Amino acid sequence: MTTHYCGGHAVKSKLVLGDKSLDCGMEKMDENCESGSETSITKKACCENHFISLNVENEFQPTVAQPSLDVNFVFTFVYTYLELFSSNIEHETSYGEYSPPFRDIDVHVMFQSFLI
Repeated sequence: MTTHYCGGHAVKSKLVLGDKSLDCGMEKMDENCESGSETSITKKACCENHFISLNVENEFQPTVAQPSLDVNFVFTFVYTYLELFSSNIEHETSYGEYSPPFRDIDVHVMFQSFLI
């Protein structure tokens, strides 16, 4: 990963293969100012690149993880999945033939509440 710093602030970051320098255009402005004078003062560049590299081992040994299955989970999952498609369920209603009992007394007369 390459990060370009201009004036101490990160301007660009890029994932690259190898050491590829990034440019913001400020370095070219300094080159135009330094024309053939014999005495020149060199100043510290305002731009710099930082590289972060990742080294990979050539002797890679892949590890295979052994999956472990929980028997209770598998049984519960299969049972509930099969119950989704079962159509053998019979819905019996025990209150289908039920009729309310007759009242022995007239409630309106007993409480003397009449709609006027």
